[in-house]
Amino acid sequence: LVGCARYPAHVVDCEEDEEDLDDFNLYRRRVEEGLLNCACSLRGHSLTLLCELMAKHAGDWHHTEAVLFSMQCVAGEILTLPAVAERNLILSNVTTLLTNYIYPGALPAHVLVHRASLRVVEAYAKCMQQNLALVEPGLHYLLPKLSDADLAQHAAKAFAGVCTKGQECLRKEGMMQTVITAVTERYGAIPRESMEGCVQALGRVLCSLDPPAMMVELERLTAPFVERLRVTTEGVRTSFVSASVLIEV
Repeated sequence: LVGCARYPAHVVDCEEDEEDLDDFNLYRRRVEEGLLNCACSLRGHSLTLLCELMAKHAGDWHHTEAVLFSMQCVAGEILTLPAVAERNLILSNVTTLLTNYIYPGALPAHVLVHRASLRVVEAYAKCMQQNLALVEPGLHYLLPKLSDADLAQHAAKAFAGVCTKGQECLRKEGMMQTVITAVTERYGAIPRESMEGCVQALGRVLCSLDPPAMMVELERLTAPFVERLRVTTEGVRTSFVSASVLIEV
């Protein structure tokens, strides 16, 4: 099934003929059904097998992307398993996958592999509640990708997942400030929709802080937007700000 999930050999990037790729993506949905059926039987061991496949043909981006796609497909099924032994096995595999392959950038440097990696981080963010040591390096991995136009949309979703599941880590002294600063410094470089997703995710974490700390970090988070609004409305002799201006900000 992983072999069936591989992009066709003639595909070298994501700018191939859209009609051909649409047909392939429809075909992949059938492959996904097969992978889910396997996961129902193999349970946590399905991820073990996929991690073993990851190590084979490590330099082949078609192979790596197909394995990552398969990992994403089975996540919803295996992450709901109630048995402690299964959950521990999954956590062990996810920790190895993230720390040995995805976070260090040890996978083929291809845009489709990067996107698949980001989708895997998003899919398995739940595991970070069990291993908070994955949160900080995960954020360091994601932040540069937020300002990459080819990856920003996927990176923002993964970022939101990590922030949501890693709230306990973000509440550590200085951590929230560091992350907010890293995001706001990229204001302008991060596409608007992706930036909104990041700000919303951080805002949800801020709600869990004590009020004084929350207000300090909220001011830091909104500072670039407030400054942009000030510059945009400079010279306007009214307190009314139109919706079009707010959208622009």
